[in-house]
Amino acid sequence: MRLELHNRQRKIKVSTGEWQKTFEALLAQVQDDLVKNTPQWLTAEDDIDLTRLFALGTMSCQLISDKSIAQINRQWRDKNRPTDVLSFPIQLSVPFHLKDLPLDSAIGSIDCDWQVGELFISVQKALEQSIEYGHSIEREMAFLFVHGCLHVMGFDHIDADDEKEMMGRQKRILDRAGFARNC
Repeated sequence: MRLELHNRQRKIKVSTGEWQKTFEALLAQVQDDLVKNTPQWLTAEDDIDLTRLFALGTMSCQLISDKSIAQINRQWRDKNRPTDVLSFPIQLSVPFHLKDLPLDSAIGSIDCDWQVGELFISVQKALEQSIEYGHSIEREMAFLFVHGCLHVMGFDHIDADDEKEMMGRQKRILDRAGFARNC
């Protein structure tokens, strides 16, 4: 899956190039984990094809301020406060025009604009939480990115079983990528 990363905040200096590399590596870990341990509900619908999704889809990630994320949180969730990460699934099912297109000709095609989801991460909140939890901002940003990606892919933590699956998967991905807790 392709990742589009944009830094839309000015409060905290970040290296967009470094975060691009880090998030791409984490996204590859998410993809690998989903392929190796695919939840049945994710592919139960005929129009979700993980091979095409990961080869042709695009994930967008915006690094933003507390003020911006509070506005989005208010607009979409009716919560008038900043949060750490917001995720918006856009389209997990294969777009009609890509269903039968051979993968090798579709990859890199200008006609292949498949937005899978969008993440918004508050860099201010990530820094604040990294201090609160006693680990690096890199670990917190990695956590928020993976957490958001899993939400885009349909995971949630509303009930205990779903939370156990999502948090276990999240921990496994972060540990494999070198972002174990307290690093």
